[in-house]
Amino acid sequence: MLLTFAILTGWFVYSAYPYRLPLFSEPVTPLISVLHVEKNGLSYYETRETIYGNGEFYIFRNQRKLFRYSFDIAVTSGVMPGSLLQQFTSVVPSVQPQSSKWATLHLPSSWTGEGWYTAVDRNRFAEFSTKNRNSPPGELKELFRSLERLPTRSPELWDTRDICLGFCYDPVAGLGITSSGERCGPES
Repeated sequence: MLLTFAILTGWFVYSAYPYRLPLFSEPVTPLISVLHVEKNGLSYYETRETIYGNGEFYIFRNQRKLFRYSFDIAVTSGVMPGSLLQQFTSVVPSVQPQSSKWATLHLPSSWTGEGWYTAVDRNRFAEFSTKNRNSPPGELKELFRSLERLPTRSPELWDTRDICLGFCYDPVAGLGITSSGERCGPES
């Protein structure tokens, strides 16, 4: 009996004391996230650029294949010049988010296809795809390409696992909104 009490006391002191309340932390909201997806057969090639108001940016690249359990994500980051940040800031209103509902975004489903997706303030989304026969504003594509040409820090590789073998994935997750708490936003 005394041994059980000592084990429980030791566990309590080590694991439960001092007691801390779990807090929900709000992620920093990017100015805009742009996701470009190209589908070729069973493969999705994705590039996401996330731009913050201070000029910092992150570029995420991956190739996901259906029926595969894991894939690598290469992440690079950098700081853009103020002039390019101003151009992005001026393009944001022209993106014309079509919906505040993330469920309206769909990946290309034909054998080959292309999709462009944007998230502004993490709660307004726009989709431009071959399926919808609409393309993103040319200035957005050009800024996307110019950001890829900027110098970045050396890439980090993240090994990602997907229990759904690629079938549960959606563009909203590709835009970096992965937790259910982040998907809750104001309705418009």
